[in-house]
Amino acid sequence: MELFVWFIITSLAVYRVAMMVSNEEGPFRLFERFRNLFTEPNWIGRGVRCFLCLSFWVGLIVAIPVAISLPLTVLTYLVFAVGTSGMAVFLFKFR
Repeated sequence: MELFVWFIITSLAVYRVAMMVSNEEGPFRLFERFRNLFTEPNWIGRGVRCFLCLSFWVGLIVAIPVAISLPLTVLTYLVFAVGTSGMAVFLFKFR
């Protein structure tokens, strides 16, 4: 049960952070300035502007504190991280 609650909270956090960085201006236009640092048409530049791509990387990062606090195995961590990204994509598609 505890892992499920963490999954919901982490999925919402992944959704919010990926949405802010990929689509919003942010306070003092910080997110827009961050996106403008990556203007090259390579995988990093496209990835910073793509919600789907960004949610994957944010999911990997946001799941680290959960994995440490709950002690998760490496496989459980990877499933958890990709699952939170998948839930964020689901929320993005059906918002």
